[in-house]
Amino acid sequence: MVNLGKKHTCTNKNCGIKFYDLGKKEVVCPRCHKKITEEEEKQLLEKKVRAIPLEEEEEEKIEEEGEELLEEEKDLLEEEYVEEDYSEFDTTEYEEE
Repeated sequence: MVNLGKKHTCTNKNCGIKFYDLGKKEVVCPRCHKKITEEEEKQLLEKKVRAIPLEEEEEEKIEEEGEELLEEEKDLLEEEYVEEDYSEFDTTEYEEE
């Protein structure tokens, strides 16, 4: 198996590709040619890790809001539904001639 070196992620916001350093000491993105430091990669990883719980919290909040809206819609439908009183009408069947 060929040794491709360590895997890295470009820290440039417009690039962000993943690549191998091919065992070189200086890590340079093959697409945008930005020099990547270990510190920058650690910061990028920390941002991604922090973003995951925030996304989960947002999804839960959206689900809760959706459930609340459904309950409100049910309440509105119940309020709008008025039982009609048909006791005034003659309900006898008409004979066919």
